[in-house]
Amino acid sequence: MGQNKKERVQRPRRAKSVSVGSVSSDPMPGWLKTDKALAAGESFFRPVDWLAFGITTLVTLLGYCLTISPDLTLEDCGELAVGSMYAGVPHPPGYPVWTLYTWLFTKLVPISNIAFRVALSSAVAAALSSGLLALLTCRASARIIEGMEWLGGMDERLAKRVTLVGGCVAGLMLGFSGFMWSQAVIVEVYTLSVLSLMGVLCCLYRWTQDTARMRYLYWTFFWFGICLCNHQTLIVAAMGIEMVIVFAHPRLGRNFFTVNALVYLAVLVLMATGSTELFSGNIPMQVIFHMLGVSFIALAGLLWLVTLAQDSGHGGFNPARELRDGFKIIWSGLAYAGGAAFYLFMPLASMTNPPINWGYPRTWLGFTHAFTRGQYQQTNPTTDLTQFFEQIRMYIEGASDEFGVFMLLAILPFALLFKMKNRERGWMIGSFAIYICLAGLLLILLNPTPDKHGRDMTRVFFAASHVVLAMWIGFGATLFCALVARRYFQRLASGWSWPPHWRWLPGPPSWRRRSFFSTTTRARLHFVSLCFWRRCFWCTAMSEAKTGATCCRR
Repeated sequence: MGQNKKERVQRPRRAKSVSVGSVSSDPMPGWLKTDKALAAGESFFRPVDWLAFGITTLVTLLGYCLTISPDLTLEDCGELAVGSMYAGVPHPPGYPVWTLYTWLFTKLVPISNIAFRVALSSAVAAALSSGLLALLTCRASARIIEGMEWLGGMDERLAKRVTLVGGCVAGLMLGFSGFMWSQAVIVEVYTLSVLSLMGVLCCLYRWTQDTARMRYLYWTFFWFGICLCNHQTLIVAAMGIEMVIVFAHPRLGRNFFTVNALVYLAVLVLMATGSTELFSGNIPMQVIFHMLGVSFIALAGLLWLVTLAQDSGHGGFNPARELRDGFKIIWSGLAYAGGAAFYLFMPLASMTNPPINWGYPRTWLGFTHAFTRGQYQQTNPTTDLTQFFEQIRMYIEGASDEFGVFMLLAILPFALLFKMKNRERGWMIGSFAIYICLAGLLLILLNPTPDKHGRDMTRVFFAASHVVLAMWIGFGATLFCALVARRYFQRLASGWSWPPHWRWLPGPPSWRRRSFFSTTTRARLHFVSLCFWRRCFWCTAMSEAKTGATCCRR
């Protein structure tokens, strides 16, 4: 007992055995988990992102107001204006959300005639769409730059200015494209459909950055239900959205494709028993339907095998977790149904017997006629491969007319795809899937004739795909500016000075001994890049001014 504490013999402690159950059963990779800043409650969209939103929205809205149609134009203008004034039922599929939206403008805007007020609603929707695209592009491009270590740790202030330029380029490219501008100054439904699609993309991207906050995914599907009410062609984006979910949360994406496979099998049973005549007599649609159904089964089976293999190394199959993920699918479906429930406005409006009461949807027969677009001919997909290549050429020519040489910037993000982190790479691949659905699949379903008439009749349907294309152009503009800055600072570090024929430019030799990110350097680089992209934008916008003014006069 007299032994000192220091002299006492310490018995070796027996190591605690780690049970299998203590291992985390979450097989989600670390790169898919929420960032620490977001988990701590930090605001996702920065002030510079909202600045891009404000600049783009105000500039595009000003351009639309200066070229807006003062009265009625051609095509569906008169019918849609009357439907907005009386909150009636326009031509199929009825456009219930658009009717309510424009009806508010006819009541709240106290100036000019009804057609001008409804056209103003189109301008507001187009301006907000462009602003949201600028907001999304500015934030997403910042995440891309932050994840590229080889850029050399760009200064935060310079990075914000570069992303601001990229966001404004994307938003203004979309806002002043011929497709968007021609519909933003007249009485039409397409700009609101683009706005609802932007709601889907913004909420979906926000969820991919923090998959634990499921409310953003539910808002995504709610906005997607609104898309169905605004324009039914946007339904083809569903598979692209599910691909984004697969890259952001593989287990949840697996469950979505499982539901798709089960729906396909249920429809097959109904078709075998004669309970439904879906696509009867339309062989091309049946082929597309079965191809998609088989792909759903194959992809769902592959994802199940992968996730079960992961579960074997993380405590085995967890029924409780699978049940929780199943409820997420149910809540997403309910959110989608909530957005699509605006179609119930049509029978209510029809009961008031408004001047525009197309198909009398207060009856079941009239409602199904309006919802299924009964007055139009059935979908006749492309079956000739040569004709399909001609349609692709027509689409590329239309896109090049809108964006010109700046379409080359859309290639840059994909050229640097493997330099990105996994989360941003997943967003790029997922957005590419959405683009394929909105451009390629829709091109097959619409089957336009590859001539001027077919191009003019279907050009507005592809405005949604131009949203994704403009976003990629914004990413490319941001990466281009970042690459220029990286090369510029490397030259400064190696003792580079201005060439002899550039001696008139300001910049003393002492620059070579300054810090990479000095205030003078940042200011000059920002000024040069901003002037360059502003000049590029105005050249494109002015080339489209004649088109916009012509559509206004029509």
